[in-house]
Amino acid sequence: MYRSVSRSFQPSSRSRSLVDWTGAEYNAGGSIQVNGFDIKVPKNLIVQFPTVFAPFKDLCGAGAGGFETTVVGNIVDGTILAGQISVAQRFGLEASQGYITAINSDGSLSISGGVRVRINDPDGLFGPKVDTAPMWVADTGSPSVASFSGFPMCIPYPGNTDKCLSSNRGTGQSFTAPDPLRMVPLKVGDYIEYSGLKAGANEILASDITCISLHITTQGTDAPNYIRLEDMLIGVPDSAANVEFADIKVVGFLSNCANAIVTISAIDVDPCTGKETYRPIGTATPKAETRCKFDTKIATQAQAPYTREYRITTNTPVKETKDGIQAGEYIMAVSEWIFPEVDVPGTNPPPFPFKDIRDLVQGTVLDGKQYGPLSPFPGVAPPAPSKSCNPSDLLDPNASASASASATASATSQPTSDAQVVSPVAAVAQIASAQRVGTSFLLVGSNTETNVSSSDLTFKWSQTSPSSPSASITNGGSPNATVSAPKVTTETSFVFELLVSLKSNSSISSKANVTVKINPTMNDTVTLDTYTWDSKQSGTITVACTTNVINGDNKKMELWLNNGGSKISMTQNGAGKWFYSSNKVNRPTNLKMRV
Repeated sequence: MYRSVSRSFQPSSRSRSLVDWTGAEYNAGGSIQVNGFDIKVPKNLIVQFPTVFAPFKDLCGAGAGGFETTVVGNIVDGTILAGQISVAQRFGLEASQGYITAINSDGSLSISGGVRVRINDPDGLFGPKVDTAPMWVADTGSPSVASFSGFPMCIPYPGNTDKCLSSNRGTGQSFTAPDPLRMVPLKVGDYIEYSGLKAGANEILASDITCISLHITTQGTDAPNYIRLEDMLIGVPDSAANVEFADIKVVGFLSNCANAIVTISAIDVDPCTGKETYRPIGTATPKAETRCKFDTKIATQAQAPYTREYRITTNTPVKETKDGIQAGEYIMAVSEWIFPEVDVPGTNPPPFPFKDIRDLVQGTVLDGKQYGPLSPFPGVAPPAPSKSCNPSDLLDPNASASASASATASATSQPTSDAQVVSPVAAVAQIASAQRVGTSFLLVGSNTETNVSSSDLTFKWSQTSPSSPSASITNGGSPNATVSAPKVTTETSFVFELLVSLKSNSSISSKANVTVKINPTMNDTVTLDTYTWDSKQSGTITVACTTNVINGDNKKMELWLNNGGSKISMTQNGAGKWFYSSNKVNRPTNLKMRV
């Protein structure tokens, strides 16, 4: 798709695309032909494959001529310039699903119907080492071989009997793993979804396998919360009057739903040093149901600049597993960039807005090499990069922290001026539904910066609006606090703020807030706690219930028997608690409680 400064375009080809690069540099540009378009590729452009990023030069040797290639760009001064290039397997993915009928000694999986699936795993994490196609490999950092919940799984074969243990697989199709830091093996009978590269008549070289028939959970604060991402969509905004644009949308699943908060962070890469900084852009609260699914939308305008990868974490600490996986975080490349679409008939589309995509404007670092801004830039008046880089700026991946500190100390004989203190990052679970006056509700907060322990922090909840009435906050000095909803005459929005600070320096802190609507007229929730009926004494009935209104507003509770044929006043037995017991009562056909 291409737009220009007068027009834009986005060709996508499922047939052969001709590619060529100019120059011997690792970051060389070149040209690509897609669906009849002859497109100039700027210097420093990085191509997105399903699980890896690679310089444009490598696309020429990747054997991508038969794959789906999508190019997005603008026409600038009559020249078609690429802004983004992505490559996928034929027709998006060679994807399918089926039951495992055999696990072969070479680590391949036989699928019902005759297809054989082999994981393309150059690290040998999930099964045997395979490095046939380096651009189509499995993701070993954010495991792409996993159960429905994201819990990592392995393919048992003679070479990993000491790591891929059947003893770590529970019974049935839903269980808590005995060892949450060790992978669970696939087995015959599992139903999997897979995608990858076709390798021969009946074999798929897979980069992704999800065992959707297996739900593996984790429990407790000591176990990591595994994450599986389904979508990471970025809507890119534009100020043009004739377009509409999408939100940021993140969809995924967790292995543990208990009080879970999901934090989505952009990964800002310093274009000179390669240092990564996590910039929180939003949070999500998963649904408290079996799948533990989170599906959140974030208004996109305030989240620029946009990055090529995002980090998803929860309020459970990130832990390294026995297989070297950083459990509790998921690094996800943008699965789809959604550019503005014309919503005014009879008007022309504006150019694609690339100026807010960080890597294209500022440059980045990939595999220890610096890539500058796109040159030429696929738009007019490109923003100037924030800094100029030298090769000496790159961080030394082999330098140890202690050696660097010693060298600096001996050279200066005093603390370094650029020593950094890691700041906490506050996160708060959002509350979507209104709360009834007189009820209590839970505020759930956390620090999501994994390099700062909660024991080194102070937490403080406060009400920031309205100024009156004030809500009573219990345990306001803890990550989780309880609020008693105050009396209001109309539905009122209350804002509660969590301040997370370092104990050693309270000026280093982070804030997050949640807005809660409190309503005076909505129905309260009555829960039947106990109901018994016994034939003794001509029929003895006992009923106990609770209401979530605990401030004493409810002065009466009635027990209705037999569709209201008998209406009996219950006795209050504490805040929000009601009780009734009597004999000589016929067994009711049904009962209800009414306030």
